[in-house]
Amino acid sequence: MCFYIKNHHKFQELISLGANKLVVPGNFPIGCVPLYLAIFPSQKEDYYDEQTGCIKWLNEFAEYHNRMLQEELERLRNLHPDVTIIYADYYGASLNIFRAPLQFGEYHFKTNQNMEYK
Repeated sequence: MCFYIKNHHKFQELISLGANKLVVPGNFPIGCVPLYLAIFPSQKEDYYDEQTGCIKWLNEFAEYHNRMLQEELERLRNLHPDVTIIYADYYGASLNIFRAPLQFGEYHFKTNQNMEYK
């Protein structure tokens, strides 16, 4: 949240330079990133999402970040109705892959819960 509120002037600067179309990506489901799965292992019940094997609290943080970003983008849209500001939902798009990896081809991934997708 703070990054976007503190740095909204960067969007303003782009607009003042003539940008009339902006695509702003959201964050990925960082609880699914293998590095974070390795750094933050846990045996706690309810720590990992049952469907994806991802770390819940990290994904909740990413969701919060994305909500704050979308609120800031809406504020900027209201300030600049002549500028097209598009939010790219990387979170939703990539979470679909983690939820149903076999729909996207052969996939080998082992989580800390020893769930394996092939």
